[in-house]
Amino acid sequence: MTQARSSRPFLQAALNGDRVHPAVPHTPAQIAAEALAAVNAGAQSVHVHPFDDDGRQTLAAEPCAATIRAVRAACPGISISLTTSADVEPNPQRRMALVEAWTETPDLPDGRMAHGNGDLVAAAAAMLARNARQ
Repeated sequence: MTQARSSRPFLQAALNGDRVHPAVPHTPAQIAAEALAAVNAGAQSVHVHPFDDDGRQTLAAEPCAATIRAVRAACPGISISLTTSADVEPNPQRRMALVEAWTETPDLPDGRMAHGNGDLVAAAAAMLARNARQ
């Protein structure tokens, strides 16, 4: 028996990034609150950019983990995508090392890892391996 495909489009809300505006969420709590609002409005997934204590986008393990934990607590079961943009870390080897060091992993890889000579397949494999160990 074939399962019917849903006619409902997949909606992912991109909650922040490098936008400079006071309403853009930066802290894990702010991002989680915006994620909940997006989910309540119909989003099935969220894409976020973690920030460090100095207000800069980061791929460092702890800010990424804190952001993922906050969103998961606010929105259980929602799929999360984190940025892996070269705009955050332009060096592809350093970017991959930062992603591989994540202690909490997102549910979806960010397709922009392929930009700037990154390796999306390696990033996805690292996330899947990490998820399997958790």
